[in-house]
Amino acid sequence: MSAVNLPGRVDEFGEEKPVDAVYDAGNASDVAAKRRAARRKDKPIDMVMRGLLADENGRQFVFWIVEKLAGVGGPALNPNSTEFSAFREGQRAVGMLVRDRAMEVSMQNYLVAVGENYGRDIDV
Repeated sequence: MSAVNLPGRVDEFGEEKPVDAVYDAGNASDVAAKRRAARRKDKPIDMVMRGLLADENGRQFVFWIVEKLAGVGGPALNPNSTEFSAFREGQRAVGMLVRDRAMEVSMQNYLVAVGENYGRDIDV
C-alpha cells in the first residue's frame, strides 16, 4: 500500500501542519512549539502594551482601563441584581486580562503605573 500525500491543514496560528502531525500535550517539544507560535501571534499586542507602559500617559490609560473602567479593584457582586453582578464580573474579567498582560510584558512599568495613579481621580 503506497502512502498518500495529503495536503496539510492550517492550525489556529496560521501555520500549515501535515495531516499526520498530532499535538501531544505530554511532549515537551510540542508544548514549547505551541507556546512559541502563540508568542509570535501576541508579539504585536505586547509591543503596543510595552509602548503604553513606557509613557506616563499610556500608564494612566492602562490603569484607567484596569481599575476604573473594568473595576478590577472593586466589588462585582450586587445582592439586588444577578444580571448586574454578571455584567460587572465580565468587566472585571476583561480588566484582569489587560492587567495580567501588562504585568507579563513589563511588571516594573505596571507597578509604576499603579504607584502614579492609585488614589488619583481619573475622569472619563
